[in-house]
Amino acid sequence: MAARKISKAPGTSASPHASRALSRVETLLRSGNLWLYIVSLASKGNIHAYTLPDQIERRFGFRPGRIMCYIVAYRLKAEGLLEVAGAGRRVYYKATVFGKRQLRAAKGIISKTASAL
Repeated sequence: MAARKISKAPGTSASPHASRALSRVETLLRSGNLWLYIVSLASKGNIHAYTLPDQIERRFGFRPGRIMCYIVAYRLKAEGLLEVAGAGRRVYYKATVFGKRQLRAAKGIISKTASAL
């Protein structure tokens, strides 16, 4: 199975000539923390796992794989960060109160770390 290329975010300085170190940072901040993007979207309203790659690409500038989004959403539900908001074949997720708290805490950690840099 071929690896899926993650496109660069609009407005970033990453280019084909970017260093490997910068590429690693982008990879870790994007796919390495996919849960942040999913919980962020789910905190703004109900989301369907099938549409997550499109929504993440529009909002955050990169496109994760659909299966990875399903796996992460399933795990987030198991961890209590997401809950099911729908029935039948169409399952929607929404962020739980705990999920929103964890997102706020993660944003604080990211902000604090970025400020320290």
